[in-house]
Amino acid sequence: MLSLALIGALAASYTDLKHGIIPNKLTFSLFFAGIAGNVAIALISGDHSLIFDLGKAILATFALGYALWLLGGMAAGDVKEFLFLAALLPRYPEVLRNYFSPSLAWYPFPLSVFINTFVAIFPFLFIYAFAISIKKKVKMREFLEPLLKPGQKLKNVFYLAGAFSVGMLLGKGIAALGFIVLIFLLKKEVYRVAATSVALLLAIATGSAEPLAILRYYLLIAGVLLLFALFWNSLKILRASLKEEVKISTLEEGVIPAEEIYIRNGEIIREEKSILEKIKEYVNPGTMKRGTLIVGTAAAGLTEQQIATLRRLVSEGKLEDRIKIKARMPFAPAIFLGLLLALVFGDLSKMVSL
Repeated sequence: MLSLALIGALAASYTDLKHGIIPNKLTFSLFFAGIAGNVAIALISGDHSLIFDLGKAILATFALGYALWLLGGMAAGDVKEFLFLAALLPRYPEVLRNYFSPSLAWYPFPLSVFINTFVAIFPFLFIYAFAISIKKKVKMREFLEPLLKPGQKLKNVFYLAGAFSVGMLLGKGIAALGFIVLIFLLKKEVYRVAATSVALLLAIATGSAEPLAILRYYLLIAGVLLLFALFWNSLKILRASLKEEVKISTLEEGVIPAEEIYIRNGEIIREEKSILEKIKEYVNPGTMKRGTLIVGTAAAGLTEQQIATLRRLVSEGKLEDRIKIKARMPFAPAIFLGLLLALVFGDLSKMVSL
C-alpha cells in the first residue's frame, strides 16, 4: 500500500506537469486497489478496525475535497489523487516507525497529507505572489494588509482560547467545539467577549488550565491565524494574476472559467465571486441572486454543451465574445511533497502545537 501510494503520487506529478491532467485510469485503479487491499489486510489479520478507519479516511477526504472542488479551489483530478491516497493509506504505515518518529493528529492520516500539502506550498506561493505584486505594481500595503489590520483576527484568537479553556475544564474536545458553535450563534460582540472571559476565568480558578498555558496557546494561534491570513491574501493576489480573457469562439472543453455567467430577468449577468462569497452563499442560500446559471467556476471546467450555449448567445448578439478563464497550476507535485512530509514528520500543524 505504501509503495503504491508513493509510485501513484509520483506518477500523478509527472502527468500533471507534462500534460496538465491526472488520468482517471491512474486515480480510479489505485483507489479501488487501496480499498480491496486494506479490506483484505483487515480480514486476514483480524484487525477489523482497519475497515472502519478506511471508511473514515475516505469520507473525510471526500467531504473536504468536494467542498474545495465545489468552490472552484481545487481541480477534480487533485481531489481524486487525495482520495486514492486515503484508500491506500488510511493509517500511518507502521513499518515507517522503525525509521521515523512522526507526530500524528487525532484525525485520519490522509487529512495530515492534505494539511501538509498546503503548508508545503505556502513559502513558494508567498514568494510567487510577492513577485507578482511587484510586477503588477501592487502596493506593499495591499500585500501586507492582514498584518496591518489584525484586530478581528486577534478577537477570534481570544474566542479560540476560550474554547481551549472549556475543553480543558470539561476534559472533552467536543466541549470546545460546542463553545465555538455558541460563539458563532451569539450575534453581539459583548456577549461573545463575556462568555469567553467567563470560560477563561473558570479554567484558571479551577486549575484546569494554567495562565501561562492559555497565553502560550493564544500566541500560537494568533501566529497561525495571521500567517494563514497572509497566505490567503497572497492566494487572492495570485488568483487575480492567473486570470486571462479569451474569445468564447476559441474555448476548449475543460477550460475553467474565472467568472460566472447567468441569466436573470432576461438579462445576462457576469460576476466574479471570491471563495468567501461562495461559502456564504452555500451556508445561507437566501443571499444567492436567483437566475439561470450558464457557466460556473467549478474546477471541473467547461463542457461541450456549455461552450455551445455560450457560442449561440454570442452569435445571437446577446453576449460579448469574451470570457475570463483561470490559468491552471500543476498541484500534484505539492501533494507528493505533502505525502512525503506526512510520512517522515507526521502532521506539521501538530508539530507546531507541540
